[in-house]
Amino acid sequence: MTQKERPFWCDAFVVLPDHLHAVWTFAPGDADYSTRWGAIKARFFRRLNEVVCRPGFNPAPVPAELPVVTSGRFAGLQPGLRADKREAPVWQRRFWEHCIRDDRDYRNHMAYCWG
Repeated sequence: MTQKERPFWCDAFVVLPDHLHAVWTFAPGDADYSTRWGAIKARFFRRLNEVVCRPGFNPAPVPAELPVVTSGRFAGLQPGLRADKREAPVWQRRFWEHCIRDDRDYRNHMAYCWG
């Protein structure tokens, strides 16, 4: 759906245990990562919520407090939810984008996803 609304090509995508990476190609002059990621996150969460709210679904209990991140660039942080923003413990708030500089940079990022 997001691809139809805001066209892009997904060159590579990898889901890792605690994050994901994607290599996208946009039309020339288009670099709107934020709108696309926001739409993807929102649609994913809405669909997840539909499944979780089905009769008979018995999810694991949600901890009263989210755990402190113990490794990686966010070590020591405790992710807090903002109820006024309708946040849920599914996605982190931010993302990091990187514009591919040249063919070598593209190959390196593709290799990271597929390697």
